[in-house]
Amino acid sequence: MVKRITLFLFVIFSSIILFPNLVNAECSEEELQKYNKLVENIKIKYEHIDQNIYKVSFFNLPSQITITNNFGVFYNTDGISTSNIVEGFVGGISYNFVYTLNGRSNCEIQVLTKKNIKIPAFNKYSEKEICKNEKYYDFELCKSDYSGKITDEIFEQKLKEYEKKMNFQNTVIQDGNENNFFEFLKNNIYLISILIIAIILTTIIVLVIKIKKKKF
Repeated sequence: MVKRITLFLFVIFSSIILFPNLVNAECSEEELQKYNKLVENIKIKYEHIDQNIYKVSFFNLPSQITITNNFGVFYNTDGISTSNIVEGFVGGISYNFVYTLNGRSNCEIQVLTKKNIKIPAFNKYSEKEICKNEKYYDFELCKSDYSGKITDEIFEQKLKEYEKKMNFQNTVIQDGNENNFFEFLKNNIYLISILIIAIILTTIIVLVIKIKKKKF
């Protein structure tokens, strides 16, 4: 029994020493370029959960690449999933994400790149009732990821400026429509005059015919 165990261990260690490339080989330059292109296609999305807490999703995450961070690991376990989600990130803080080739690749496990990504701080003013109106969809202080300095006074001031700008744009559009109408009349006055004369003549003829019919 001891001899069999010894022989088994000898075969295992011999395989590792003689055929190390059967496990994970060193990446060629071409393979590294391929995996780096996969990294470029990975997209990140932040979703607000509560207060200033976000969940982070990585999309187009290939099964050969693992992304690690202090909060957790992003890993496509089945080779099919297109995203991986980890919760608990605090807005307004920069996090270091490490992109690593894992055991599913044809290469040895190694770091491909590191990215320092800042999670946007949550703008509490985006929860104001007025921000739920689609009329204020483009108002920057209503956006959840607005990162500038903001107070009640600043919000009210910027809101008035935004509404003034919107009213001005609406006035320009209305004036433009009126100008287009008058421009149309001016360019087609000859045809419009003929049309009006034709309508008047047709009306007169119809009235004359009716009068004659009444006499007879």
